Amino acid sequence: MKCLLLCFLLLSSGCAQAMVLKQPGQVDESVVAQGVSRTRVWSELGAPIWTHADGDDLRDTFRYQDGGTVNTALWKTFRVLVYTAGDVLFLFLTQVIWIPMELMIEPHSETVTVTYRGESGRWVVDRASGSLFVGQLVGAAAP
Repeated sequence: MKCLLLCFLLLSSGCAQAMVLKQPGQVDESVVAQGVSRTRVWSELGAPIWTHADGDDLRDTFRYQDGGTVNTALWKTFRVLVYTAGDVLFLFLTQVIWIPMELMIEPHSETVTVTYRGESGRWVVDRASGSLFVGQLVGAAAP
C-alpha cells in the first residue's frame, strides 16, 4: 500500500507545472495597427484560418488563444516555482490545490479579421475588426 501511494505521489508531481507551461502566452495586440506589415501580424497571431483577395485589398481572418496577463513569462515562472516549492515541502499533496487553480485559468478564444492594403510592394494593415480591436484602430470596422 505504501509503495502504491509513493508511486501515485511521484507520478502526480509536476502535473500543474506542465499545465502552466502549456498555457498560451499573452498576445501582443499592438501588431494589428495601421501600417504594420502582414508578416509581423502572422508572426504574432499565427497563420490565418481564411484569406480572401478583394480588389486591391487582402483580408485574413485569424482565430487564436490569448492567455491574457496571467500568462506572461514572468507569471508563468512564478507559478512554476511556487508549485514546485509546494510539492517539495508538502510531498506533492499540493497538486490537489494547484491543478484546479490551473483549470480555472482559461485562455480566451479570439477571432479577428485584418484588412491589408498594398504599400511599397508589401501588405500593411489598413483596418481590423473583431472583439478585441473594435474602436481601437483608426478606420476599425464593426464586427
